[in-house]
Amino acid sequence: MLTINLSPVRSDEPQPKVSYAAPVLTVDGIDYDLSELPDGATAEHPVLGQVSRTGSDYELTLRLPHGPRAPEITRFPVPIEVNVDGPIELPPYDEVEDELDSGSNGENTGTETAGTAGGTEESSGGSGTETPG
Repeated sequence: MLTINLSPVRSDEPQPKVSYAAPVLTVDGIDYDLSELPDGATAEHPVLGQVSRTGSDYELTLRLPHGPRAPEITRFPVPIEVNVDGPIELPPYDEVEDELDSGSNGENTGTETAGTAGGTEESSGGSGTETPG
């Protein structure tokens, strides 16, 4: 199993693209073979942060850039436990644009993001269709 701790940071950088094919973690197209770390060891890595290994279990910390309106799940993330190979979904970078421009294209009402942080603020702030003057 792989446990990814996330370290949120306000930044204009894009979030990394992350995937896992045990024991190789791929971050932005670069493969990191976690099995190269000896069992029981802990090491600092410039991309993966503090990496530790106990048998076939690994734990590391990834930097999580986020935008100025990032939801609470991004600003205060829980660790991600990875048990299967494939892409790893990170919390959203910022609030979804459709929430800010609801009704602008007539197709999406923002219901896909129901339950995200900030939803109650928008409902008390008006229709969201006004443009800044």
